[in-house]
Amino acid sequence: MTYCFGWKSKSAVYLVADSAVESNESPRLSQSSFGEKHASLEGRQAGRHVQEATLKLYDLGPCAVTFSGSVTAGHRMIEHMRSEIADGQDSQTAFESATRDDALKRQVKALMAYTVESSPRLAVFNEDEDGTVCWNADSAQIGSIGDAFRDLTNKCLEGIRSTPDISARHLVQTLALVQSYGIHSYLLEDGVGGSFCGLYVDQSGVHWQPDTLYAVIDPNLESVGIVGAFARRNVFCLFSSLCEAGSIVFAYPEHNESGELFRQRFSDVVREVEQKHEEARFDFVTVFNTVKHVVVTIEMLGHQEHELLMVEAHPTAPRTTGVFWSPPLQSLLDTIIEPADYDGEPHDLCLQFFPYRPLRRGFSQEELDELRREGLQPKVR
Repeated sequence: MTYCFGWKSKSAVYLVADSAVESNESPRLSQSSFGEKHASLEGRQAGRHVQEATLKLYDLGPCAVTFSGSVTAGHRMIEHMRSEIADGQDSQTAFESATRDDALKRQVKALMAYTVESSPRLAVFNEDEDGTVCWNADSAQIGSIGDAFRDLTNKCLEGIRSTPDISARHLVQTLALVQSYGIHSYLLEDGVGGSFCGLYVDQSGVHWQPDTLYAVIDPNLESVGIVGAFARRNVFCLFSSLCEAGSIVFAYPEHNESGELFRQRFSDVVREVEQKHEEARFDFVTVFNTVKHVVVTIEMLGHQEHELLMVEAHPTAPRTTGVFWSPPLQSLLDTIIEPADYDGEPHDLCLQFFPYRPLRRGFSQEELDELRREGLQPKVR
């Protein structure tokens, strides 16, 4: 159970992981942050449940790790690595030592993002269930997601790699792709899904995903669900209009961190990102069409206005986020674009990215008021 994906470009290596967990415990909430119904398994697994429940990426300082399989064995591997790194070992030595246990190959698969002499590397443990490590993989997928989605990830990765090598853009496009799977398919019954979190590692260290606003819409923009996603310092915060909780936070203690320090770090991050969400300032906005498999990601760089949309903290509805959808964006969201001169089978997915482009002319106060009355759609967090 789970789905973890890693790949590398010339300048960075990327890890993405879902948040679904299978256990005997009944779900605390009926839905995930993206509105998926938490699953109760049947047949031989009757009494087991799947819910969005944890952050599966681990920032270990010079490297980052994710794993699938036994949670107990995986955490033991992570703690082994943390101890090795704290004692001065490099990432590769720590990973090699932590995966040396012969029993681990029956319990865990793992990905490590790290660098060697400023060169990005992806290490893959036990991909073929033989206990070996591939130290310089190009990409890897582990977990229980189906082959059709694995093939789709590999195909779309070719397109992402063809874009300019800007790490934050690459990561947000990867997240947009895998997050879209749960919008169009019920993955939780297979132990996959919930919110996906990501990070990348380059020569300067580990970088958590950009602050992203996700909007889940129908073609007529009549129903809109909004999720603000923020990750830093091993804390993942989600502010969602698609589940009853409204906000969900996943975090875990760092190596040898006291309970008091953990609570302080947790509180500091939550306060910081809650303010950013309330101000409606995001690095990127990703919009999912719930009918056609169209995904549009727009670079905002903390601005609230782009040629394609406007985002703001709604002035007349406290604790809400408003979005104005431009006519060109509405057209893009309803169109599966085929590449020029393409003569193969029709595509059923369209993944688009638009860099930041400021409005040629700003809105007047009168225009803003009109947008808020007619076009700006507030959604409670």
